[in-house]
Amino acid sequence: MDISRALVPRLVVVAALTASMVLATSSASSGAQASREAGAAAIEHPYIVVLNSTTASPRTVADRHAGRYGAHVKGVWSHALKGYSADMTTAEAAQLQTDPNVALVEPDRVLHINPQTIPTGVRRIFANTNPNLDIDGVDDVRVDVDVAVIDSGTMAHPDLNVVSRANCSTGTCVTGSGNDDNGHGTHVSGTIGALDNDIGVVGVAPGARLHSVKVCNAAGQCPNSAIVAGVDYVTARASTIEVANMSLGGPGTNTALAQAITRSVNAGVVYAVAAGNDHQNAAGFSPANHPDVITVSALADSNGTPGGGGGAPSCRPTSQDDVLADFSNFGTSVEVAAPGVCILSTWNNGAYNTISGTSMASPHVAGAAAILASGTRDPQNRTDVLAIRQRIVSTGNFNWTDNSGDGVKEPLLDVHDATQFPPGGGGPGPTPVTVFADDFESAAGGWTTNPDGTDTATTGAWQRGDPAATSSGVALQLGTTTSGANDLVTGATAGASAGENDVDGGTTSIRSGVIALPATGTLTLSAQWYLAHLNNATSADLFRISVVSGTTTTQVFQQLGSAANRAGAWGTATVNLTPFAGQSVRILIQAADAGTASLVEAGVDDLRITQQT
Repeated sequence: MDISRALVPRLVVVAALTASMVLATSSASSGAQASREAGAAAIEHPYIVVLNSTTASPRTVADRHAGRYGAHVKGVWSHALKGYSADMTTAEAAQLQTDPNVALVEPDRVLHINPQTIPTGVRRIFANTNPNLDIDGVDDVRVDVDVAVIDSGTMAHPDLNVVSRANCSTGTCVTGSGNDDNGHGTHVSGTIGALDNDIGVVGVAPGARLHSVKVCNAAGQCPNSAIVAGVDYVTARASTIEVANMSLGGPGTNTALAQAITRSVNAGVVYAVAAGNDHQNAAGFSPANHPDVITVSALADSNGTPGGGGGAPSCRPTSQDDVLADFSNFGTSVEVAAPGVCILSTWNNGAYNTISGTSMASPHVAGAAAILASGTRDPQNRTDVLAIRQRIVSTGNFNWTDNSGDGVKEPLLDVHDATQFPPGGGGPGPTPVTVFADDFESAAGGWTTNPDGTDTATTGAWQRGDPAATSSGVALQLGTTTSGANDLVTGATAGASAGENDVDGGTTSIRSGVIALPATGTLTLSAQWYLAHLNNATSADLFRISVVSGTTTTQVFQQLGSAANRAGAWGTATVNLTPFAGQSVRILIQAADAGTASLVEAGVDDLRITQQT
């Protein structure tokens, strides 16, 4: 805390001069000096007077002091402290100090509001280094975007630009109501869009217009009916609201909520969603497992910089710097990581608070999406929404340690690049150019099963087809696709039992035709996929995507089996193919039941390669 000390005039003591010559020659200047001393003594300054704790009536004593000592009383206190503030001269203050009712007289010093802090999370994603965001402690640039916070509500706060609110917690949305009685939603809101000013904190998208959509109660409980109502409310306002954050979730899949999110995305709303805090595979949690949202895991970071040298985060001394948070969910449903440990942000009643969770990671990504959706480039449909998601994924960095053991390292959010997160938050830039796309509704992709003649699987070979659902305690082969009727699947028919047409005996592979990759731009492969197995699986069982260039095969994505039931659930694989720019390549997809007879099933749909210039 900075303290600006008020200046207290010094008393000047003048020695008597006895030499007549000096007296004669100094009489005029001595008179001026005396006049200056008298003037200085008469200047009033602000003081605080603390009275004895036994004082019955501070007002009575203050009035008596005003009459006796000449103090000009301004305020009188009687509850937390018995005393008053007053203006008086230095001499009057010295006299007042001798009064038997006075415990203390001290100058009324001026303190200052704590200057704005750039939270570690905002620094770790390099938002403060992007010149387009102009994070400088001056509220002169606000990101032109509307973001819905579907949460416990957002309280009015001097550091937030809350423009509307609705209470949907009963399943029916009532506009103009719904304050935050928990604090969670207000904290999330600050990370998204706290103002860039001289107080508190700053968000990723400073000054974004925030729409409070309350779906959770004071205990943090959020009924699915309330969440669906909240999504419905946002979708009805999709022409205004570009981004929504949902730092909430639970186990399983809620069909109604999934359908609501799908329609909302189709209407042009980007959803950032917390992966969950159960240290489990996010594929088992909703809405984190929705294929069209941006699912966010949490990074533990202590100092706002990469390198892992910051020591344990301040509020979690058992954690480490620059690793996946020990509570964070993980897996292939996760698109991106963001800081989520010891995050400082806004809180109820104008306060600030430091808390942790994937709930704190998700709003960093919502803020990044808000930058990309701002200005005149607001998304209009699912294609626009997925382009924003792709920009966020493809611009991430891998300067962190993934200790989850899931075999998939998601990129860490990074918004430093002014060309990727353009001037004024002007949106996602040019739409990515599709280099190759296959939804497997036809044989156009030129896919060949067992292309090298080396497959060892006896059943469950890859094929394009309309899949039939199978299960054995958990869902194995999914009977649904992510688009159309067909996908790539390991044995499309169900057979007489769940284990009849699954992958058995080894590896099955399928390879695309030749794809000529452009020599310039950022190249990204994305695909929907799943791997399912029972708890007798091992790490020899797998799903894998590789790039074949000439005689070289490079693995770019892999999910290994484990000794646990793994239910089939669609996830998104995103891979940077820029190292292969200018080459003619083929995409090789493999699945294996190479350990034991563990009922392995796998599927792929909507595989695309795009170029971003």
